[in-house]
Amino acid sequence: VITSPDFAEAHLLLGHVYLRVGRPPDAEPPLRRAAALRPRDAAVRYQLGQALLQAGRPSEAVTELQEALSLSPDYVEARYALGQAYLRAGDAQKARQEMDAFRRGHEGRERDASRRQVYFSTYNLGVDAEARGDLKQAAAALKQAIAVFPQDERAHLQLSQVYEKQGLKEAAMEERRRAQE
Repeated sequence: VITSPDFAEAHLLLGHVYLRVGRPPDAEPPLRRAAALRPRDAAVRYQLGQALLQAGRPSEAVTELQEALSLSPDYVEARYALGQAYLRAGDAQKARQEMDAFRRGHEGRERDASRRQVYFSTYNLGVDAEARGDLKQAAAALKQAIAVFPQDERAHLQLSQVYEKQGLKEAAMEERRRAQE
């Protein structure tokens, strides 16, 4: 029993729990309530789509999953579920299109995660090198971090600080300017 009937998060959580324990028909009512309370929430629409899909109602799931994707086009989990819904609804061509889009989105997410890992690794190397007093290595590592994410203000400011310590006033000013872009 939900004691706060207008608290969408409680309905969403209850629906999610029902899905996790294999009770999709029981998940639908709280998820529909969550969707009524937060109709523009992609996660709610995705969970409702999942409940409908798991309950054996793929055509209805398609509608909810399409709505989730219209609200959040990069929602790769919803893209995958939509492909599954189309497949179960008997539309192999649309299922294939969605699964291809899912693969592209997933690969993009993996590339972004890899870039972030390289960035943080090189940024941290730069900070550590600066702390040890190895300003040459610090500058090199921070330049690598900037090459990965050129718009990152933090790396430009850190490099500016390294340049200041090296007595490179103009280079330091340039990095501070780039940080403000």
